[in-house]
Amino acid sequence: MKKSFLSIFVIIAILGCSKDSQGENKPSVSVPDGVTFELNVSNGMRFNHESPKAKVHSATNKIVSFKATDWYFRIHGLGLEEEGVSETERLGKNNTILSMKAEINGKKVKVGCDPAKNPKGFFKRTELTNDTISGEFEVEFVSCDDYMTGKPVDYPKEPFTVTGRFNNFPLKK
Repeated sequence: MKKSFLSIFVIIAILGCSKDSQGENKPSVSVPDGVTFELNVSNGMRFNHESPKAKVHSATNKIVSFKATDWYFRIHGLGLEEEGVSETERLGKNNTILSMKAEINGKKVKVGCDPAKNPKGFFKRTELTNDTISGEFEVEFVSCDDYMTGKPVDYPKEPFTVTGRFNNFPLKK
């Protein structure tokens, strides 16, 4: 009985070690080949497709969202043509958001930021195929709340601008 238990224990230990040697415990790539994005905040903060846990969250012909550790961004272009290259300065306030970790009074706080009632910026779709969307954007954010409590926070001191681009996002079917 002792030998059987010891044998099973040794086999489990060997199998557990073999996973490490095969590289199965390495972080996986979240963004498919050919898919790229970048987001730059006018205060110097940024993230892209190579950031930890980066991934496309969702994409349609008018709304794109992507995220990474401590980041989430979504933008909605209103009045875009249904097909092809299209650009608009009309952004959907309720579907244009940014959440990120910001330093407030010496502490890192997750904030959710919103554009003005009539958002300033643009959404340009540079390519739309049956399967993917590519484009670029710019939007000004004017207020942020504590993401966990919804209470206003003293951030930002002034409105800030977010710019970026995305390539080959798979369309939601």
